[in-house]
Amino acid sequence: MPSGNKQLGNGNRTDASKDKDALYQLRKVFKNTLIINPNKQSHSHQHHERSQNQKVSNNNNNSKQRNNINPNITTSNKSKDNKVENDNNNIELPYKYDQLIENAVFKTSDRIIDDILIDLSFINSSADEIKELGLNKGILRLPTTDYSKFRSSFSEYKIINLSNKNNLINYRFEYESKTNHQDNKILEFFSILHKPKDASNLDYESMAKFWSQNEFYHLKVSIKTRNQLELSKKHTPIQHFYVIDEFNEEDKLDFINFNPDNPNLLDYAIFISSNTNKVVLVEIFKSEFNLNDKLIILDDLQVLNNYEKYKNSNHKLKLPTQTDVLLVLMYCFNKQQNFDNIHSSEDEIKLKDSKAIKISLNPSWLTERFSLKFQEDESLIFMNLRNNLNLIKKEKRRFDVFTRCLLELFVLIKSAPQKLVKCNSKDTNIIKVVDTISINSSLSFWSQILGEYKSILSQNNFNQYSKHAEFINLSILPTYTESEIVKNYEILTILNPDKIGVYFDSLKFVSQCLTQYENLADYVNKNEIIGNEEFNQSLKIFKMDKLEFTNCSDSVLWEKYLTYYEDKNFDYNHAILRNSIKSLSIVKNSPILKFLCKYEPYKNPDNAFVTLNIHESVDSDTIIVSYTTKINDMKDKKQHLDKALLTIAIDRKDLSLFHTLYENCKDFVNLYHSMNIEYKTALQAIDSSELNSDNELILSFKKRWYRIDVNNDTFGDDTVNLLTLRKVMMVISSNRNSLLLNNYIEYGIVNPKFLPSKSWPVGLNNIGNTCYLNSLLQYYFAISPLREYLINFNDIELDGREMKNLEKRRVGGRNLSIAEFHRSIQFVYQLRDLYGEMVHSSSRKVSPRLQLAYLAFAPSDTPIEFRDGIQNAIGKNDYYSDKTNGGSESSSIKGLNSNLNSDSDADSSLDSDSESSLLTFDNLPIIKTSTTNLPTLIPKISSSQLETTLEMGSQQDVTECIENVLFQIEAASNPISIDEDNEQVDLVKQLFFGKTEQKIKPFNEVSKVHPKRERFLSLLVSVSDKPRDIYDALDTYFKDEVFDMEEYGKVKKSLTISSFPTILQVQIQRVYYDIEKGVPFKDLEPLRFSESLYLDRYANDIDEKLAEKKIEVASLKKRLKGLITIKKELEKKNDNVEIRTISKEINDVETKIDTAFSEFHKHGYSLFAVFIHRGQATFGHYWIYIKDFKNHGTWRKYNDHEVTEILPIEVFNFSEGNSSTPYFLVYIKNGSEFDVEPLKREDMNKAQQMK
Repeated sequence: MPSGNKQLGNGNRTDASKDKDALYQLRKVFKNTLIINPNKQSHSHQHHERSQNQKVSNNNNNSKQRNNINPNITTSNKSKDNKVENDNNNIELPYKYDQLIENAVFKTSDRIIDDILIDLSFINSSADEIKELGLNKGILRLPTTDYSKFRSSFSEYKIINLSNKNNLINYRFEYESKTNHQDNKILEFFSILHKPKDASNLDYESMAKFWSQNEFYHLKVSIKTRNQLELSKKHTPIQHFYVIDEFNEEDKLDFINFNPDNPNLLDYAIFISSNTNKVVLVEIFKSEFNLNDKLIILDDLQVLNNYEKYKNSNHKLKLPTQTDVLLVLMYCFNKQQNFDNIHSSEDEIKLKDSKAIKISLNPSWLTERFSLKFQEDESLIFMNLRNNLNLIKKEKRRFDVFTRCLLELFVLIKSAPQKLVKCNSKDTNIIKVVDTISINSSLSFWSQILGEYKSILSQNNFNQYSKHAEFINLSILPTYTESEIVKNYEILTILNPDKIGVYFDSLKFVSQCLTQYENLADYVNKNEIIGNEEFNQSLKIFKMDKLEFTNCSDSVLWEKYLTYYEDKNFDYNHAILRNSIKSLSIVKNSPILKFLCKYEPYKNPDNAFVTLNIHESVDSDTIIVSYTTKINDMKDKKQHLDKALLTIAIDRKDLSLFHTLYENCKDFVNLYHSMNIEYKTALQAIDSSELNSDNELILSFKKRWYRIDVNNDTFGDDTVNLLTLRKVMMVISSNRNSLLLNNYIEYGIVNPKFLPSKSWPVGLNNIGNTCYLNSLLQYYFAISPLREYLINFNDIELDGREMKNLEKRRVGGRNLSIAEFHRSIQFVYQLRDLYGEMVHSSSRKVSPRLQLAYLAFAPSDTPIEFRDGIQNAIGKNDYYSDKTNGGSESSSIKGLNSNLNSDSDADSSLDSDSESSLLTFDNLPIIKTSTTNLPTLIPKISSSQLETTLEMGSQQDVTECIENVLFQIEAASNPISIDEDNEQVDLVKQLFFGKTEQKIKPFNEVSKVHPKRERFLSLLVSVSDKPRDIYDALDTYFKDEVFDMEEYGKVKKSLTISSFPTILQVQIQRVYYDIEKGVPFKDLEPLRFSESLYLDRYANDIDEKLAEKKIEVASLKKRLKGLITIKKELEKKNDNVEIRTISKEINDVETKIDTAFSEFHKHGYSLFAVFIHRGQATFGHYWIYIKDFKNHGTWRKYNDHEVTEILPIEVFNFSEGNSSTPYFLVYIKNGSEFDVEPLKREDMNKAQQMK
């Protein structure tokens, strides 16, 4: 029944202007009943058909059971008890039935009368399908969609009515209501339902034979009219009715004869009209006479025996015929029906023609079947009324049974062949009376008793279309106006949103049949609705059934679409597939899917960059500037620009781009407004609780966003779930009113100013011309095993044994001197103190000591004079602090730094190198060591020495400094073991060193191989020959070479990796010397690399399959080189057709090269550090990007004292001409990622207490 929360609006339908749209004029006709509101979401965007093969269960409680609301529909005004409250903007509800159960059955008066005509055909059907669906229990209370498709296969029963004027039989009764005598009236109308047989083909021998082969059913219509209320209601040509389960308490008093458990009651329905407030009860009964009754009534032998008994007492008696018997029985029932005309003091009715009654009827049968008890004297028969029937005369209630019996007998006589009626009857007077009463099968009575002023209910109006399921579904006739058709459709879709597909298919069919209704066709075309046929076809295309679709998430459905789209062997083309996903999104009423169908991301993100006219490697800020500029300059292309931005945002998982779209795309805003997620649900979605801090929530969110170590598949790595996750974070941020979360949603990075210092890595102050040293220090700090080793460094005791070992140890292929050993100890002390401070400092930044910088850059074999003296001793775990005497930094460091002119983009020199500037660091903070440690010696160096050393360091490449730093760490370390060549094996070797194997094979002596194994700290690749990516560059490094050797002749040299390091370092050679200009220059050629690197192809233990792949790739590269040469020649000729052909072939070959080794992932590495240089060969600025695996893959930029989170795209920026270029890449072996720990902060006091 009417649903108060279902707005009869037009939802998102697009209407033309009111001046031009003919449909607007159509809606205007019935706007008083249907409120068309384009700003409200309409349920006409839904579709969820209850399968017509589903068995209709428990028909007696039908409307109560039809509450299967589509779960995708959001109802805003639903009351707690699932009832629908009345609202001025909804369907007009009837008086005292204004809270009607949702999914109610709606029918017009025309539909009800047709249901009456065919109800018995369903009930008497023997078809298995009818029985399985429960339709053989009657259809009066069922929704039209449950039985409409069977309607055309059934013929109607005729409703046989008596003429209005007759004194023999009453079939229409009116009386006052018990609830309101003056205004409310009750009307009862009785009629016969009969399906005549073709008498021409039948030869009935007797009335008994005719009666036994013809079934007569009874129709009773009871109507309660509220006259006063009807004056306030608008009468319409077509009345709307709703099925109700039971009368309210007031109406029950006026329908006391209604008994749903009556065994003779075959079907019934209670209707309430919203137009007139009429209550209508329709009941269909089986015959009051069963087969045994018929045999008894028309028992010729019994009549003959009675006749023989009484004929001697009255010679005028004649033997009654079967017709005479029926007429006598009618006489008895007629007396019962009219007992209220008897004087109130009389308790008995005197029956005339007592002998005829005695001959024709069996009094005992009448008493048994109808409780009619007879008393008789010699000449009279009396029927007791009061005692036998227990009827109170003043109630003026007609005993329905007698009315039905009388009516059936009369229609039986009128319907039988006349030769059986007249020729055999002896009572010609009664026959004459019967003849005066006519019967008819006109349906005009229906409009009369309902009080409908527009009579369209003749059989002629039930034309060829009337039996079509589509017309029945909408409860309409072809004669209905456009507005009446649309009104029915709108009401039905609101009451039954789960069947909107069926209703829309029906409406579409009706519009195609009634071609004169142009506005109706416009209405159909303007609605965003998916019909049942289209829905089923879409399911077929997506290879799903309805149950799968109902249980299918938006994410899974969209992934199916993308999978089928990429499948070249899929059965349907892209256009059909795209229309199908659009249809299913409407059926699901999914805001996300609808949005994605309108703004479907490009399958290839490159197209999005082309649309925005930017390079794919540009950063987010550049993308945003390009987008915002273009949406202002190209308003007609805005949807394409929005689509492009969405594509890039999804591809990069860039929250800042999503935020920009949110600020500029109304549909994107509406999408998020339509997504309802509760705060607790949002927290659960990222496996968090209200107890988590904002920063912890971000980390949990990143885990979902980047799909890092996620076992719960609630949110996958796809478009739908990215959009949902962003909403999750918006809900959490809004509820917490968090600046940190708000900023994160807007920019996609954590702003450390909203975090406590302990939650963020420490920055390093720029202490002068130290170029990449800060980056290198941060890099080593991030490697957890190395950092912990340095912080907990144990000094070597200088006894004789250690000195002997020192002589045997080799580091970097040479022996150590005692001076190098002492100097290395001092260097490690410096690292230990710095890293200890970085862990325990409460500051956001600390300053490395100048001694550390000097020792890092000065070659390890450079003699350094140290000042004698041992500082005060404390435990080795007491750490150096900048802060002394309440100062924020050491005054000496401040003084030293004041002599340094540094800026963010250039490293400058010291101003003075005079001897007076000798730096003994006497006034630096005390350095405390253990009493068992070597003394911390202070290097005696002048400012000029420091400046020279730092300048020298700036001229080195990073690998030279790395070698120097690692050499000193090794020199100060106890060896774990000594290698066969006396090379020291230690933590540095285990972390950073691998081994290569070089093989030289003479061509004339294939069996002779001359191997050579070497350790390597890093691999050097060049960009001078413009490699396509890091693999292409490494291929060159490991490329086989063929050359001549004096000793062996022509040989082939191969290089492979025999031992893989834990940490793989790749140096990118960018600085070259221009011989002509006599100056160095920096090559800005981009070198593409990714998060992962697999070195299987470079291993020395490759299998046959991998060896074949290497040969195949070598051949492809040779082919590629040739194609590129051809393309260059074609470009000179401007042969565009050939260029396009050759370009496609080049792309195909490149794809084969890129995917050739996709199955070889034994030796895998993950990128975790990228050293960056901005500037030219002779000047510039350095920083480093480090990935935090423990914090869900967060990338941070370490730019001296500033440590900021950045998006991955900044790391992987391969745009042409970018002067900020990577020059050192660091990978860690897969499985050891958590050995990278750039965020390590502890409270010093707590750490000491724990120890």
